[in-house]
Amino acid sequence: MKDYRTDPAEVRLSLRDIRHAFDGARVLECYAGTGAIGLGLAGRVASLVMNERSPHGIAGLRLGIDALDEDARARVRIVEGSADATVALLSGTPGPDVVIVDPPRRGLDAGLLAALVARPPERLVYVSCGLDSFLDDAQALLEGGRFTLTALEAWAFFPFTDHVEVCARFDAAG
Repeated sequence: MKDYRTDPAEVRLSLRDIRHAFDGARVLECYAGTGAIGLGLAGRVASLVMNERSPHGIAGLRLGIDALDEDARARVRIVEGSADATVALLSGTPGPDVVIVDPPRRGLDAGLLAALVARPPERLVYVSCGLDSFLDDAQALLEGGRFTLTALEAWAFFPFTDHVEVCARFDAAG
């Protein structure tokens, strides 16, 4: 596990690596908050759908989208509501190539988890602040053999506590 205070370059390197994985992709980000992850990708992707339920998060997303250049702004749209509101997008044609999730500590909404397992995108990037719920969700994602866990990193952003941040990459199997 990396401690960001002893090696902050490790965190920057990991985030840079994640960004390059999205070039030209159709991306869905659930639990987007104010857009800290997704808005940085807007200039690289073919399309970016950002999901958030909090009115404050949505207000922040709108501010962030307004600050993008015109080309990037045209690629982004917001789906308001719970992450389960994005389930229809996963089963659409074409569905997203990449899904990013950064759920609250309780983990993925049940409907979203079921949809990801039923129709896995090419890649799922899972950012978690709740290790126990991440482990439960990861088990569900891996059980059916539809996903492979291809990368996993953990950080101690809060040293001397039991709190761990995790970033995992799951790729569709086959």
